[in-house]
Amino acid sequence: MKQISVCISMPAYDTMQVGTCLSLIKLMDKFTAAKIKTTVQTFKCPYVGYGRNVLAAMFLETGFDYQLNIDADVEFEPDVVGRMIISEKDAICVPYRKKTQDQTLKFSVEFEDSQNITIDKKGLVELTKGPAGLTLVHRKVYEKLMKDHPGLKIKQKEIISEEANKYFYNFWDTTFDKKGYWWGEDVNFCNLIRAAGFKFYGVVDGETTHLGNYGWKGKLIDTFKTPDDKDQ
Repeated sequence: MKQISVCISMPAYDTMQVGTCLSLIKLMDKFTAAKIKTTVQTFKCPYVGYGRNVLAAMFLETGFDYQLNIDADVEFEPDVVGRMIISEKDAICVPYRKKTQDQTLKFSVEFEDSQNITIDKKGLVELTKGPAGLTLVHRKVYEKLMKDHPGLKIKQKEIISEEANKYFYNFWDTTFDKKGYWWGEDVNFCNLIRAAGFKFYGVVDGETTHLGNYGWKGKLIDTFKTPDDKDQ
């Protein structure tokens, strides 16, 4: 049986939150126990989209199977990452809460039909858009995007190696649609992979904490519950 390999990509604007560090330590222990080949790559940059592009190129250079994006302000339990790997999905995330001022339970996700949401037996739901801060992407997704979008090829000789430059594309970039609505780099990436024929999934019952001045903790599935359900 082929050994699974996971490249952990961590973009950061500033320092990594303590909760994220602890999550990473626990995850590495789990990976070691499961004999999953792992490497960790970091990149400090004020523009997260550029950082994700750099890390994607560095990941592809390794030849590893999966890229696991972990943002520097997301806390999680390692078991949910194991569930993403076992799911064998090409692209899958664990949604985390928005940093709202009023502490309301909001997630940056969208569905094909918000009135008809299907959750499978593994606790997964198909998304049209989702956040990138805890996302697993198989390398074949990037390989298909490189084939489909040669015009997105870019170069950077000072930061990454000449070999990594072969895989340096502007897949993670902000843009806007025909109506002028702005898309973040994660939304743009979701649109690209879905147009390439891949599906994007979310783990609905994976608990995360989006760290900042507060800890925005929660699960996506909690947004599906009625007020009566939450009282039980």
